[in-house]
Amino acid sequence: MDDLLAAFRGSLLPNFNSLPVIQNHFKPHAVRSSTETVALFSKIYKALELGYSIDNLLFANMCLSHFITLFIYNQKHFVASPTEKVDCIDSAILFMQEHINENITLNELSHRYNYSPSRFSSLFKQRTGYAPIDYFIQMKMQKASQHLGITDKSIKDIALSMGFDDPYYFSKRFTKVMGMSPTRYRAVTRD
Repeated sequence: MDDLLAAFRGSLLPNFNSLPVIQNHFKPHAVRSSTETVALFSKIYKALELGYSIDNLLFANMCLSHFITLFIYNQKHFVASPTEKVDCIDSAILFMQEHINENITLNELSHRYNYSPSRFSSLFKQRTGYAPIDYFIQMKMQKASQHLGITDKSIKDIALSMGFDDPYYFSKRFTKVMGMSPTRYRAVTRD
């Protein structure tokens, strides 16, 4: 409860403002409007119109973080119309999702977006915090973890479906990314 009261008083605001993603927004940015943003603002406004009861304040406070997120990550999660140009990093991530079962090299990605491998890697890391192939491997491991949790496929079959010919190498990468072996992950998620 003390943390909640501290949040209401704003004592955590300096911590919030020190986050790198927030620091990037201390200067003006173009923000695309969306029906979700407007609808969420309306919900917050209507809740506060009903009075400042604890329930109404809690609802508005909980919605506020989502509302702020819609501005901070506006470009990343804004669905572009077919006529709008999609950012190359977002496009690369979508390409990775569509080809999650394949192997993609840095050279392929950089060539696809007309950058040198070093420049593309630099741009990608600035945006995501990860090198492109590391990001792709993480995506693969997240998908593999879903298979481990909800299917009875063998680890070898899951490895093959994620583009890994060697199940031992797959297990090693999975352990590095997820912090436990595929076998352990399956056991933990099914307990």
